Amino acid sequence: MKSTSRMLNRQVAQMSGLVEDLLDAARLSRDVVEIKKMHVDVKQVFSQSVEQARPLLTEKGHELNIRVPEKSLFVTGDHQRLVQVVTNLLINSAKYTEPGGHILLKLQAAGSDVVITVADNGIGMPPALIARAFRLFTQGQPTAARSQGGLGVGLALVKRLVELHGGQVRATSDGAGMGTEVVISLPGIRTGADGRLFS
Repeated sequence: MKSTSRMLNRQVAQMSGLVEDLLDAARLSRDVVEIKKMHVDVKQVFSQSVEQARPLLTEKGHELNIRVPEKSLFVTGDHQRLVQVVTNLLINSAKYTEPGGHILLKLQAAGSDVVITVADNGIGMPPALIARAFRLFTQGQPTAARSQGGLGVGLALVKRLVELHGGQVRATSDGAGMGTEVVISLPGIRTGADGRLFS
C-alpha cells in the first residue's frame, strides 16, 4: 500500500511538473515572464532550491556537494525565480546522471559577479547538443538514468530568467559520459564597507 501511494505521489508530482513546464513554455513564447526585483541572498536561494530538489536527489541516490562562502552574496532579482533557476539545474543534473552520481552546487564571487555553478558526472552532452541546449524543447537522448519526464523547457527558462536578471549562463561538457557543468554569472551587489560583494 505504501509503495503504491509513493508511486501515485511521484506520478502526480511529475504531471504537475509537466503542466508547469507547458505554462512556462507559453510564457516564454509570449515573452511575458516577469520578475520582481529586490535584494536577494543567494545562499538562501540555495537552501530553498536544495529542499525542492532533495526528493529526486534522494530517489536517485546522488551525492550533493554544496560549496558556499562563509558570508552571504547578494544580487538584485526575484527570489522565487532564482530558486526556480537553481532548482531546474539541480533536477536536470539528477535526471541525466546515473544513480549514485555526484552533483556539485557552488557559489562564489568573481570580480563584480556572483557565480553559481551546477556540475555533475552524468551522461554529458556532445558539442551539437551544447550549442542548442538552451533552446526551447531541446532534450538529450533518453537513458536509463533519466526516468523522469520532461519537455525540454527547463534550460530555456533558466536562460531567459538569468537574462532578465542581467546575467549570463553557459554549459560545458567534455562529451558523452563526461558530465556537464552549467555556470551562471549575475551582477552582484556590493554591500561591504570596503566595496566587496560579501556582506
